[in-house]
Amino acid sequence: MLEARFPSKIGPLHLPGLGEFSRFILMKTLRLKSVITLGLLTLWGASVATAANISGTYADKGTMVTADASVNPPEVSLHALLGLEFNPDIGLMNYALTETVEITDWDDWLEIITRNPSGTEISKSRWGPQNGFSHQNGYAVFRLAKNNDEFYSFLMKPAADGSAMELRIYKVQPSALGPGANNIGTYFFVKTK
Repeated sequence: MLEARFPSKIGPLHLPGLGEFSRFILMKTLRLKSVITLGLLTLWGASVATAANISGTYADKGTMVTADASVNPPEVSLHALLGLEFNPDIGLMNYALTETVEITDWDDWLEIITRNPSGTEISKSRWGPQNGFSHQNGYAVFRLAKNNDEFYSFLMKPAADGSAMELRIYKVQPSALGPGANNIGTYFFVKTK
């Protein structure tokens, strides 16, 4: 029977001709590399674990969050907001036929279907990585443009108990220091299914 003969100590720290100082540096480098790899895997795992999945059917009518508790928050239409109509009264009037909004959130794609009370599809939109959809910091994020000179970011995430969806909308503004964002509003929509 053939027997492989290896030194009892195999590895980069026991290579012949490697001095004590070189072994010390190599050991520190390997440890640092391991720590960095572990750290990156931890961050990647945390980002994957916190990716929001907002799939569900939501009521089209929702509520705008206001800072003033004495003000009755206005009712808003999710379909109107997706149509970039931010005036609640005009949005409710123009999108009165919309009953529900179905959102399907895959890892790389987002699909939104609006339906009337009888369940008939009114509109359907889809976003992917090539047109601005991603998951970032626990939000499903996509972007819309109006007249090719106004850009908006939509950030959606499920409420803590999963019974509603939080929507934040920002208008992206160019500036000398890079793009900035102006808050349009924060809204909540109840999940119906």
